[in-house]
Amino acid sequence: MLAIMVGFSLIAAPAARALNFNFSVTTFNVGGSPDGVAFNPQTGLVYVANYDDNTVSVINGSTNAVLTTFVVGNGPSAIAINPSSHRAFVTDKDNNSVAVINTLTNQVMQNITVGGYPVAVAINPNNGMVYVVNNFDNSVSVINGSTNKVIANITTVGISPVAVAVNNDTGKIYVANSQDNTVSMIDGTTNTVIANISVGNSPSAVSFNHLTGEVYVANGGDNNLVVITGTTAGRHILVGGNPVAVVTNPSTGVTYVADANDNNVSVIDPTSYRVAVNLTMGTTDSVYPDAFALNPVTGLVYVTNNFEDSVSVISPVTTTSSSSSSSSSSSSSTSSSSSSSSSGIPEFPTQLGLAAVVTGLIVVTYVFARNATLRRR
Repeated sequence: MLAIMVGFSLIAAPAARALNFNFSVTTFNVGGSPDGVAFNPQTGLVYVANYDDNTVSVINGSTNAVLTTFVVGNGPSAIAINPSSHRAFVTDKDNNSVAVINTLTNQVMQNITVGGYPVAVAINPNNGMVYVVNNFDNSVSVINGSTNKVIANITTVGISPVAVAVNNDTGKIYVANSQDNTVSMIDGTTNTVIANISVGNSPSAVSFNHLTGEVYVANGGDNNLVVITGTTAGRHILVGGNPVAVVTNPSTGVTYVADANDNNVSVIDPTSYRVAVNLTMGTTDSVYPDAFALNPVTGLVYVTNNFEDSVSVISPVTTTSSSSSSSSSSSSSTSSSSSSSSSGIPEFPTQLGLAAVVTGLIVVTYVFARNATLRRR
């Protein structure tokens, strides 16, 4: 018995940390029809592309104050930031171009011509490559982020591509094709499509989970989120009406889905693959949340509300209560309002604890076997 206790004490598992599904929501006004948003982790600033105004608003991520607004091209709709090069890339879909912004001066450096109706953009921070989805051309333009030159045009994706995400670990790119119900997987080294994965009706958004390697696809026509593992679409998670955007917290694996027709955001528990809470966005009955940005350090999530000309900020709320009843939340105009109880489901660090327990069982098994051998001798 003493040997058993010693065996376990040598490999004590770390304490599990519970996922937090308590949130507050704050909403503030920006420009007309905000359609894209990005967070700069180096400066803490948030950039919002305002489609109707042909502008970009720069937000203080700590105070939610609009610091400045500047003009870009016609119809800015998506934005991605490379903090190491101090550049932001904004798709001006009515111009068929991408505006390159110096984030130190907030001035447009250059306009790059791409394909027809560029609606989405993503960056691989490891090599600085920029991937632009051209909806009308069924193509992806690849821009060298150092030279601001288009170095490749990938024309073998699906029909009507609308979203893009990059796996920084492997360099693979995932493109959601809304009219043929697929996701194209692209090899970032060769810029060739290596797989077309059937997902569901009208895929409209895609994100990557760095903890599991899974890819999440929002299907606007099915009101669900599909989980891709490798090249296989597996789990289907029911969410709200017309999901059009998705983002995953790289530290926790918690995923946020913008349900445009319901004016809310579904928050997905990565351990149960179910909706943990629904959060109401904006302050009116007509909001249409349609884009995300996430601060990976604080966990703040920024949501553009296209119909309301506003941005909602989802903030994790730390609670000391050990138990509380779950509830859906609603937003207020400028202050916190929404909450849901913590699920109490262990977060990913418990995988280490499980490994420790398994190791402990192995140690115990060895101790018993060793003692039995000695007794036979």
